[in-house]
Amino acid sequence: MQKIRCDCDREALIKTVRNGPNMGMKFYGCPLWPHTDLEEQQMKLLEKDTIILEMEVEQKIRDEKIKKLQLKKGNLEEELKDMKNEVFQMKSEIMNCSRNAKNLFMALFISWLLFVVVYLS
Repeated sequence: MQKIRCDCDREALIKTVRNGPNMGMKFYGCPLWPHTDLEEQQMKLLEKDTIILEMEVEQKIRDEKIKKLQLKKGNLEEELKDMKNEVFQMKSEIMNCSRNAKNLFMALFISWLLFVVVYLS
């Protein structure tokens, strides 16, 4: 059977809860607990807690950046939609202008043709 080891790499001891709602229950505990010469272990624990807190702060910053970028993306998508509508309207206007230009050219051509016919007759 494999022995359970503590974070300090010593074999964990089976201990019993002496007070509280879990009184009488068994658990694995560090053989050095509650000795006060555990500064190294306390430093490791403090380091882990510090790393966890730093990671949580970094995650919050990332979440805020994601929210800002999603908002910016939404704004850009709306702007793109508006620009597409403007491009469509401009294309329609260009088509109308080219039709008008063709019509004016035909009217000018017919008027000159009529002028020539009337002048020669």
